[in-house]
Amino acid sequence: MYYSAGSETTQPLPEKEIVDTIQTQYPGKVTNVSLAQDKGIPTYEAELTGEKKKFALQLDATSGKVLDLQETEELPDGAKKQEESQKEDSNEVSTPQDNLYHEAGNSKEEKQDEKEKQKDHAKDEKHWNENYSENQESKNEQDSDQTTDEDKEKQDKKSKPVISEREAIEKALEQFSGNVDDVDLEDDDGRLYYEIEIERGDLEAEIMIDAYTGEVLIIEIDD
Repeated sequence: MYYSAGSETTQPLPEKEIVDTIQTQYPGKVTNVSLAQDKGIPTYEAELTGEKKKFALQLDATSGKVLDLQETEELPDGAKKQEESQKEDSNEVSTPQDNLYHEAGNSKEEKQDEKEKQKDHAKDEKHWNENYSENQESKNEQDSDQTTDEDKEKQDKKSKPVISEREAIEKALEQFSGNVDDVDLEDDDGRLYYEIEIERGDLEAEIMIDAYTGEVLIIEIDD
């Protein structure tokens, strides 16, 4: 991660070069690239879509250096695959006869599936009613033990981060080199992360690292 207080040249770099610069540093798809002004300095703003998250980037328009990177959205699991699947389906050419065939076939399959589900549900309900009285007490005890174990596992996970403080510092220094001023382990609604402050000259960076995965969540650089 780099930061520049001013432009190295007076003319903004081409948009294509900015896109190439982002993609060489971060995996994902770059979209919505636009030229703007930040305190009189020409900057490029862009969106980066990774496999699981979206990020907003700000770059120096004349040098291509990344000034800011922040997470904007967490994508649901499988969203990317579903999007690709929808694109593939939209590229296929179908005839009216094909559509009629698929609709009829799907209707029959849906009705058959619904009948099978109703039969299975009736069998399960009958079996459950027959065994409910004699097994209820034992089941309640097992559920209580299981709930206790699950709660304990969640508590252990919250109190024991996967990565150490040293590992978190190393990951932070990969993003912004300097002297580590402060390291705190924070808990935000059950999510543990390291908050690391690094100083370098007149610059100060605050970097948040996920304590479980080691993922860089937020980078903020102040002068």
